[in-house]
Amino acid sequence: MPGTATTSLTLHADLSEVARLNLWLAQQNDLFAPDPGVMQNMKLCLNEAIANVISYGFNSPDTARIHLHLSFQPNRMDAIIVDNGRAFDPLSVAQAQPYDDLHSAEIGGFGIKLIRDTASALSYERVDGQNVLRITCKAS
Repeated sequence: MPGTATTSLTLHADLSEVARLNLWLAQQNDLFAPDPGVMQNMKLCLNEAIANVISYGFNSPDTARIHLHLSFQPNRMDAIIVDNGRAFDPLSVAQAQPYDDLHSAEIGGFGIKLIRDTASALSYERVDGQNVLRITCKAS
């Protein structure tokens, strides 16, 4: 694709990696200067998705592999998260139910809702024993 820059990062199954992800995203922002709103939305989606993969995806962090591929255009970012964790399609999860107060709120599901509401497009597939989540964020 003309005008597209790409980069990638490999992460370990440790929640401290989310901080490293954010530092790396700041560096990519300086290099590729995407639309600020697009970067903010992608950062939000990636923080949630990667934290979920790290927290729930693996029986043993020693064998975990998480790869993130990003492509940048002036008004669009595409991310592909590939991990060898347990099969999990976040798009098949039922929408989190609204709540009236904190006492009646059920735990879980709001991170996936956040990703769904923030991303411009999402897709998931299981390929060769790996989860492949694609996230697109575009300028509005």
